[in-house]
Amino acid sequence: FNMVRRRAAEQHIDYVRQLEPPRPQLRVEVDPKLQSSLHETRLVFGHPELTQQPQEDMALRPLQGAPTPRYEGLLQEVSVEPFGTLQVVHGDLFEAQADALVLPMTPNLLPYRGLGLEAFDRGGKALVEATFAQAKADSEERAARSGELGVQGLQAGDTVDVPWDSQGKQRAIFVVMPWFWQGSPLDAAKRFRHCAKMAFAAAAHSELRSPGEDRAPVASAALPNLGAGIFGYEPRGSSRILLEE
Repeated sequence: FNMVRRRAAEQHIDYVRQLEPPRPQLRVEVDPKLQSSLHETRLVFGHPELTQQPQEDMALRPLQGAPTPRYEGLLQEVSVEPFGTLQVVHGDLFEAQADALVLPMTPNLLPYRGLGLEAFDRGGKALVEATFAQAKADSEERAARSGELGVQGLQAGDTVDVPWDSQGKQRAIFVVMPWFWQGSPLDAAKRFRHCAKMAFAAAAHSELRSPGEDRAPVASAALPNLGAGIFGYEPRGSSRILLEE
């Protein structure tokens, strides 16, 4: 019986592959006949714009050739007395008539895509500088309260409240979101609920500040599905958590 098993193992395809010489580490992904090294060199050096980094004031995506999206508008409205109303709207978040925009953000304040990057692209250099300055000031304040030495980084649930425009008519509240794959699905739901609570609390305590130092409380806030997109949360479950909070 053992001889039969040994013979079967030696005749298996995996065992036969183990007897072959080691495979070379360098693999040619493109057939040299189709694209030679000379052609690749001419392509790179003949078109320097392919390797140049875009300027800071240059939009990352041209808006002229983009197709015009179609939105359904107001989908549902629920009155929650005496707190106000909840509206589910299918539209452009940046065109919402709200006092505050709640936007998701990565812990390092360097989003590679998504709404965070779109907000920085629309707000420009002034919004980016204000966000980093406010985040540093908040981190120093938290470190002073806790007695820790040095400035700590942003954690999931931390918020950064900055002016969205120069007139002080609208605020942008960035909330640091966790990644779904950090931990189990149950832990991910708990972290998302914590971030939603912190975002709503920041919007409730935010104030509109005009150039004349006149302040008014934020009366309305618009927010997307904070966990969708690059953070990996399932839209239905994360939307339910937002409605519950």
